[in-house]
Amino acid sequence: MTALRTGRPARKTTTTEVHVDDTRAQDLDELRRSEARLRALVEASAVAVWSADAFGRATSMRAVGSSPHFDVEEITGDRWLDAVHPDDRAASAAAWTRALFAGERVVILERKRTRSGDWRWVEVRAAPIGSVPGRIDEWVGTIVDVHDSRTALDGVRISEERLRLALEVGGLGTWDVDLTAGARDWSEETRRILGFPPDTPARIEAVLATIHPEDRARVAASLENDGILAFPDTRTEFRIRRADDGTVRWLETSARTVYDAEGRPIRRIGIVQDVTARREQERAVRAAEQRLRLALKAGRMFAWERDLETDEVTRCENARELIGLGSGPFSEFLARVHPDDRERAARTTRRPVQNTSDGQLRFVRADGQELWLAARSMEIEEEGRRKLVGVTFDMTDRKRAE
Repeated sequence: MTALRTGRPARKTTTTEVHVDDTRAQDLDELRRSEARLRALVEASAVAVWSADAFGRATSMRAVGSSPHFDVEEITGDRWLDAVHPDDRAASAAAWTRALFAGERVVILERKRTRSGDWRWVEVRAAPIGSVPGRIDEWVGTIVDVHDSRTALDGVRISEERLRLALEVGGLGTWDVDLTAGARDWSEETRRILGFPPDTPARIEAVLATIHPEDRARVAASLENDGILAFPDTRTEFRIRRADDGTVRWLETSARTVYDAEGRPIRRIGIVQDVTARREQERAVRAAEQRLRLALKAGRMFAWERDLETDEVTRCENARELIGLGSGPFSEFLARVHPDDRERAARTTRRPVQNTSDGQLRFVRADGQELWLAARSMEIEEEGRRKLVGVTFDMTDRKRAE
């Protein structure tokens, strides 16, 4: 019997086709694994991933568990701009519009509304994707919560601005030297103090040129020692002739050196201040003190201050020349008072003396010379301590005349 065949004959599968199917299956498996890795990476990070069509309209978004602050649908939906802080909307919209027209990547820093209604800083990134050059098929991007780092940076900026204003109000300029690279930096106030324009390069030669000729060698030697030897912390005063008008000013500069972990100097930071007014005040005080000393000496007088708690007496320089005693305990003075006057002196000298006759007594110097002394005083309170402040004068010649 002849067998009858019905239908089409069976087609044999070639080795090549089997290989192609296996390769395609492996590629699909690798693609699935790649997508799984990407999904896990996104979910493990503080990133929201989104995509949009060629015109920037959001088409998909992925919420992530580690970004709990935001409603992802709100911040990536059609009304995404409503979730942007009012102060940031104009800049964000303009940046996104430029990116759409140019077809370029864009990074936007803005504040977005959270689920609780607060605002947090985020970084939005977007990049175009096209199947052929010159055509954009879609946009993909991320939203990253950078609020903590942004607020920390704002805090640093506020602190720096506060420090800058404090230095400016105090008339303090700053300078900084990188000892490894040799780079120097001056603040705006430093240039103003020296009389330099704002764009003057920070060069040590420019500073040395302004230093008063009588101080230049000393300052130059100090800079050389600080720059080469032990880098000690220093405080130096010197005169300059301002670069703009040539006026002579007194400056004070303080410096501190920063060392690395191995003890090598790597940085030197300092401040500079115009102390001309202070120097003039000190000079005026010294001149007044000198005039007072001369007046006391001419009148054979000396000033003193007695602490009524410790009984210590501080006397001016004229006292040693007049009575042979400097500062010290009141008992030293009392021991040289004439025996006939000692009891009265011990009793009356602990209270203010306004009448000269009440404060008269005889005093015997170490060389045996007897003096008639008189005093006037008043009581004061200084830092919670009672004190007598007064003047003692020699009236020996008048007593002799009487």
